Amino acid sequence: MHGTVHDESDLDVILVSSEPDEWRYGNRPNNLGDIKINFTEPTIGNVIERRMLFDGNLDVDLIVFTPEQMKNIIEEGIANWVMNRGYIVLYDNMGLSEMLQKYVTVEDSVVHSVM
Repeated sequence: MHGTVHDESDLDVILVSSEPDEWRYGNRPNNLGDIKINFTEPTIGNVIERRMLFDGNLDVDLIVFTPEQMKNIIEEGIANWVMNRGYIVLYDNMGLSEMLQKYVTVEDSVVHSVM
């Protein structure tokens, strides 16, 4: 069972990019704000997650997939395991939203959204 949302909750962000290392190891995340602490570690789908603490104590876990990796984790059911509590798609120019709606079963108590 997953915990409840509280002031110290983190934000999990999945980003799909043809240049994932720019986000994992490069300076691209600096465009999102002032990073106080950051490090990388292995995570789902055999990729590296970048964990960052921004000013204001916003804790962000950034998982970056290539388009091919994202399609694979959706089709293999990994996305369902991770995203079944709900998700919001902010931008999609690859048609992944339709795949998510097909393969990810969102729990009754939460809603998914595509913006």
